[in-house]
Amino acid sequence: SGGQSVTVNVSARVIDVPADINEKAAFVLDGEVAVVADNYTDKGASADGTQWQVLENYGKTGATLKMFPVYTDDYAAGMGPWVEYQVYVPAGEPTGNYRLTGYFGQSNNISFDEGNHLNVGVQVNSGQLKTVNTQENGYIAGDSHGWNMNILFAGHTMNLGSVSLNVGVNTIRIYGMDQNVMLQKLVLVSGN
Repeated sequence: SGGQSVTVNVSARVIDVPADINEKAAFVLDGEVAVVADNYTDKGASADGTQWQVLENYGKTGATLKMFPVYTDDYAAGMGPWVEYQVYVPAGEPTGNYRLTGYFGQSNNISFDEGNHLNVGVQVNSGQLKTVNTQENGYIAGDSHGWNMNILFAGHTMNLGSVSLNVGVNTIRIYGMDQNVMLQKLVLVSGN
């Protein structure tokens, strides 16, 4: 106001990307990227029709993914519904090992048949499919410190392992295995 001008210095970088890259692709910058769960680039249902669906206005990021219908049997790795995310690593950004962290909403494991777990499958660039328990060891719904903290902080994080990213488009696929997994966000950080 008052006819004054203000000079703002901006540091910008032009990134060449493929013309066919998905508009929801996330871009690594300074070796880091965060992807909210409802920003998936593709998804698929299990053979019985179970699929990930968005719960709007739920969780810290404004949306959470959960498998529906609400109750199904557990899925073997690679057999459940999946969501896929594209992560673009521009030239000049770190490649190789990235730590993948998942942010999950508060939820209770339904089955105790093989211990306390809420498993997902994690696959990067069509590589090896890893099964990861999204709950900490000793987690017991309603009766553990982990459960109490999960409720208090409206969710928790879990290290989903080290993954390798290349320059260009990388694909991260998350398979649902156990009911009640509530996926909110994925974060990738270069290094271990």
